[in-house]
Amino acid sequence: MMHLRQWLYFLLFSVAPGLTYQAIQDQWRAARTDSDFGAYLMGVAPNFLGAVSVASALFLIGMNRSPKTPRSRLMLIAAGISMLGLWVWEALQIFLPSASFDWHDIAWTAMGATLFMLVTRIWFREEQRFDDVTPAS
Repeated sequence: MMHLRQWLYFLLFSVAPGLTYQAIQDQWRAARTDSDFGAYLMGVAPNFLGAVSVASALFLIGMNRSPKTPRSRLMLIAAGISMLGLWVWEALQIFLPSASFDWHDIAWTAMGATLFMLVTRIWFREEQRFDDVTPAS
């Protein structure tokens, strides 16, 4: 069962970026912008937000399904799965007729995963298990 602190984390770092991702994909990109920088941000933001959103959700699932696993391990697994999934999707776009591969999307996915790890470290810093690293037997 998730505690209030975990629900708030879920809302701020999984739901909000996920909804923003959808708004960019479905509405804001279609509105177009005259600014090259704005167009660039609308192009890479879904990868950045997707990495934050997916990794945060996976981290919470891991925390609740495997409470004895060190938080640092869960965080790395969540970030890894998030990045791998988005990178595979980006690579598949090489072969899709109406899609285009973009190295910038790869980089912004990594930045989103990095932000997830920083925020998660800070958000759950007082939990002792976050830094408990027990050697594998």
